[in-house]
Amino acid sequence: MNKILLATATFALVVAAAPLYAQQVTTKDQLIGSWKVLSLKATTGDKVSYPLGEQVTGYVTVTPDRFWLLFVDATRKVPAAATLTDAEAVSADLALLAKDGRFHHLDGRGAGRPTGGVGYYVEGGAFYDAPNDPDEAKLTAGLKFAKKTATVMTYEQYFRREEVCTVCTTPLQKPFVYLCIPASRYVEYTSGILSSPTEAAFLVPRMSAWRRNAIKRQLTRMPDEEIIYRFQLSRVLPAGTDTASMIALNRTLYERARDMGGYRMTSSAVAMSQDDWKRHYGPAWQIVQAAKAKFDPKNVLTPGHGMFPS
Repeated sequence: MNKILLATATFALVVAAAPLYAQQVTTKDQLIGSWKVLSLKATTGDKVSYPLGEQVTGYVTVTPDRFWLLFVDATRKVPAAATLTDAEAVSADLALLAKDGRFHHLDGRGAGRPTGGVGYYVEGGAFYDAPNDPDEAKLTAGLKFAKKTATVMTYEQYFRREEVCTVCTTPLQKPFVYLCIPASRYVEYTSGILSSPTEAAFLVPRMSAWRRNAIKRQLTRMPDEEIIYRFQLSRVLPAGTDTASMIALNRTLYERARDMGGYRMTSSAVAMSQDDWKRHYGPAWQIVQAAKAKFDPKNVLTPGHGMFPS
């Protein structure tokens, strides 16, 4: 957009101008009105300069008390549209896909680039029966990807596409954290982690976007926004890594998400006290207590999560 300067002035202004409405005799009172500026120059001794350029245009409105000036630099180019970061682009794509539901299954992930930084991938599954093949152009319309790959497979192949998980079978420690983040704070939260070498250590992020109104389970705790993001901090720690320090870091990142209106998902390596769980469930805590008393009165199930310490 054009650059605009709007100001009030209490100093003398000398311009060459054509009046929009003014009398031939330019007395002080007759100068009151609006004038179109044809040029604006500043003179200091013999030196002449054009503070806003030689092609300035605008208007001057004169009142009994002051000048009102509106100038436009006619040569200024329209600035280019802001460029999204990769994290912003993938979050925007996930939100778009969650809203319009063009894919039956939606997931996203990050992976370290050989040259440094994180590359992001959005994975969508559209299920169909031949001959009703989906339109690939429609499925990918409006997305911000750099490249795409489409593969046709059976439902079983898609379901089992990650069944062979080398990382999952390693004896290494995997203190994962699963969080639900409100859309309004998602980029802020994830960018803060990924920009910190300490917080991003050994991290392979995964993410997805969900419509809040699609979550029907009574006890599920979710941010109160139209779109929410699942953010998974997947860490596989090399042998010899201080696991306790990573668990402590998980707690810090959880509290940060919580204070932004986010929630943890239950399968997370985050130490929790019963007070933490009460805060997590809020008004639904009484329902949780009643269910525990009814179905597990001897406190046999999940003793290690701190929800119902013995």
